[in-house]
Amino acid sequence: MKKNILILILALPLSLFSQQVSYKVRGKIDARNAPQGIYLYHGNSLSDRADTARIKKGEFMFEGSVTAPKSVNIIFQYGARQKSLNLYLEPGVITINGADSLEAATVEGGAVNAENEMLKASLKRQDQRKKDLIDVFKSLSEEKRKDSQLKAALDAGLILIKEGKRQAYIDFIRQNPGSFVSLDALKTLGGVIPDHDLVAPLFNSLAPGIQNTESGKEYARRLDAIAATTIGKMAPDFTQNDTLGNPVRLSDLRGKYVLIEFWASWCGPCRVENPVLVSIYNEYHNKNFEILGISMDDEKGKNAWLAAIRKDNLPWINVSDLKAKENIPGRLFDIKAIPQNVLVDTTGKIIGRNVKGEALRKKLNEILQ
Repeated sequence: MKKNILILILALPLSLFSQQVSYKVRGKIDARNAPQGIYLYHGNSLSDRADTARIKKGEFMFEGSVTAPKSVNIIFQYGARQKSLNLYLEPGVITINGADSLEAATVEGGAVNAENEMLKASLKRQDQRKKDLIDVFKSLSEEKRKDSQLKAALDAGLILIKEGKRQAYIDFIRQNPGSFVSLDALKTLGGVIPDHDLVAPLFNSLAPGIQNTESGKEYARRLDAIAATTIGKMAPDFTQNDTLGNPVRLSDLRGKYVLIEFWASWCGPCRVENPVLVSIYNEYHNKNFEILGISMDDEKGKNAWLAAIRKDNLPWINVSDLKAKENIPGRLFDIKAIPQNVLVDTTGKIIGRNVKGEALRKKLNEILQ
């Protein structure tokens, strides 16, 4: 009987929001220093703005409906400056009280927001430690700040604080397996290139009701893609059209060492890296080495992609399906940020990921000599 009750509780988050539920976000801020605008964002880009609130005597409100608790950012616009407050949209009334200062604002209302505030408090302690350490360093004379031992001590302290923040995420996830916040915390912990050995066990420790949300299923697909494309695995085959529309299969390049390079015309770091890759390509191409450039541009960026190839003098095979973040090889290799690359050997086995610059040159020296 107890086992059945436990199973029911763990599955609860999945069924709790099977339909649209209403929320209200009510806020109160210092009317004497009110922002020019208050906006609700579902993400970090301009296109993610979902709502705008009117401010009247320091009070504002957002309202709507969600099918599951959703992490959002409330952006307060003060001229060219912005301040941000994170919370979760969930059923009922959510109250923001920032009458004294936005930095000390409280968020109340709902179990998910209570859990989120608990995590934020833990992370804030680490942020304060970092601020205190940097403030002490800045308070020293310029001569003392140049001391190598002191700088080394500062770096060591910052590393410890970073590890403390990382551990705060891990502890929260382990202690709250049934929380929607834990899934988002796990995504933040993993970052754009998750460490599968760290993240996968934590994901598997989450309650089934959290794993089986749409967001949980999507993250599970990411973890599967990472596991399938780690060093030692066979690279998944794919076909993309080149600049003339001719299909190119990865498996057509078997017998060569191939660097699969994910980039885009709009990606500044990619363009900076291109001259280094050109130099490496020219040095090793005749030694059984090839580069397969995969653009993450979209259809509207086709001309920019072609122009970037010409401007950067990229002599290797360039392909793309012009689907941007939905690029098929990009999804197969879980590419969420660029530039990234995958190095495969003559049999198609992955022997390196994100090997760049001199590290790539050293790797090629080892395998091509």
